[in-house]
Amino acid sequence: VRHIQEDILTLKCPRCTQAFCDFDGCFALRCSRCHCGFCGWCLADCGRDAHEHVRSCRNKPAGADVFFGSARQFESAMHSRQRARIQAYLQTLAAPTRDAVESKLRSELASLRA
Repeated sequence: VRHIQEDILTLKCPRCTQAFCDFDGCFALRCSRCHCGFCGWCLADCGRDAHEHVRSCRNKPAGADVFFGSARQFESAMHSRQRARIQAYLQTLAAPTRDAVESKLRSELASLRA
């Protein structure tokens, strides 16, 4: 349960793992701690500047702006990523453990539904 809450549901810088929650509309993000540039669509570490990656990120939906998007688009991208990571993690657990984790995190998991 802690792994899902802290490492999957909490949005973090891909380099230093500083948690973040601010989104200002540009999908080329920068960590306030280590100044890593990373992608708001896929959270890939892009070095110092994420703009070039964001321009052609494979996770960016068709028709999206080159760099900018809405808070709703950002939330949707993060929920999609979190769902995939949670599903992959749950598959590594034995069935009784998986059932217990899903029960304990029912409300968090429900908020990620597409």
